[in-house]
Amino acid sequence: MFTATQPICLDDFSTVNYTGTQMPGANYTWNFQRWHSCQCIGTWSSPIQWPSSGAYTLTLSVEANGCVSTLSSNDVMVDEPLDVPVIDCNPTTNSIEFCWTPDPIASNYTVSVSGGFSGVRMVIVIQFQTCRQTQK
Repeated sequence: MFTATQPICLDDFSTVNYTGTQMPGANYTWNFQRWHSCQCIGTWSSPIQWPSSGAYTLTLSVEANGCVSTLSSNDVMVDEPLDVPVIDCNPTTNSIEFCWTPDPIASNYTVSVSGGFSGVRMVIVIQFQTCRQTQK
């Protein structure tokens, strides 16, 4: 009876949309586990920002003309944002090595290069490895 955007990062919004048939005068009872509940007249679609990371179960029941629907539910996984990498630059006379310690929960990285010089060939090689640690 409804959809919810997921998985979602903690600092993003998840959109919840009612997908059933709207019935005049029906009561829609929404429950956003551990966070919020709402009894609404008419359908409800709204972006939601979650208060903390973790798994949430959203439920909806509809009451119309004395009949109550079967409880409909969707699970939403809210993930913590990734740590911002600290990038070390190691220049040589013909290259620059960019190195960072990977976040253990990151599945991949996207590196964007803008600008550059006309006629200069750029080769970008990304290796997933831990940076060299400097002794202190």
